[in-house]
Amino acid sequence: MLVAGHERSLLFDAQRHRFFFVPNIFNDIFKSNEAIEVNYLYNNYPKKKIVDQYIKFLLTNDLAFYCSADEVACFPSMELSWDSPYVISNMIIDFPTFCNVDWISKIIPDINELGICAMQIRFFEKGQSVESIISIIDLLNETRLNSIELILPFSDITNIKSIRRIYNSSAKIFRIHVHSSRKSRVLNLKSINRHVWYNCNHVLSEKSCGTIEPRQFAVNLSHFTESQHHNTCLNRKIAIDTEGNIKNCPSMAKSYGNIRDTKLTDVVNNPDFQKVWHIKKDEITKCRDCEFRHICTDCRAYIENPEDQYSAPLKCGYNPYIPANGKSGVQIH
Repeated sequence: MLVAGHERSLLFDAQRHRFFFVPNIFNDIFKSNEAIEVNYLYNNYPKKKIVDQYIKFLLTNDLAFYCSADEVACFPSMELSWDSPYVISNMIIDFPTFCNVDWISKIIPDINELGICAMQIRFFEKGQSVESIISIIDLLNETRLNSIELILPFSDITNIKSIRRIYNSSAKIFRIHVHSSRKSRVLNLKSINRHVWYNCNHVLSEKSCGTIEPRQFAVNLSHFTESQHHNTCLNRKIAIDTEGNIKNCPSMAKSYGNIRDTKLTDVVNNPDFQKVWHIKKDEITKCRDCEFRHICTDCRAYIENPEDQYSAPLKCGYNPYIPANGKSGVQIH
């Protein structure tokens, strides 16, 4: 698929999870044609050398192939619709210093009813014990969750022995990140075939979220198609902040009740809660002109104009209106 930006376009290869930068003229030539006659190219774009370069690029990277006119019907356009079997697909819980087991006990029925499959549990400050974290994981083992990601502060419980104990407490734990570490590194726990990601960035609160950067790009078909219809950060997400408030994201100001007296299912059925699910990249200022928009994440908590829900993400440093490498004609690479 081709995604046009202001200064260049992006050619997305869904099968191999990769992308290429191409000039916008490349997009103009190929965007409306799943199949295109070679003679048509030469007749309508007289610079034969450029056309030859484009064809060679496509063939070399296995992005196109020659076929007969009779075979064209065998290759229909790719379906770009998106759907999910989950009412809520992912959830974030920001715990205060202590592990509040009561919160988990309250939401277990809702986790199962909503079909939540992924959960991120975050701690910003020290003070947890391995036992308290495992007690939370033990409760979540009884749910329909498929994966749990833990975000922990660098402390006495983030040594190799303790991390191994936490990993061994559940097959649902697929990743552990440790922030505020002395240095950034990835530790391979070969004995249990798991990894620990240590990061030296200090994550003091939910306000550390919202940064848009290339390492967060999701180069896969599910994300690409979801982006055509929904907000790829907030769609089918629910969160609980450190005070127990239920939100779209812990960083957002709007609360829809507190976990102490409100069910997650009641919040999800609130039409106002679901509004942000439908803010697409193609509607957001600046993002709609960015070639990365359908592989990028998005943030509605921190935006350039808080009064405009379609304002650009505040923590994105990329400007799609500045020619890459200082040139308006970006070459294929």
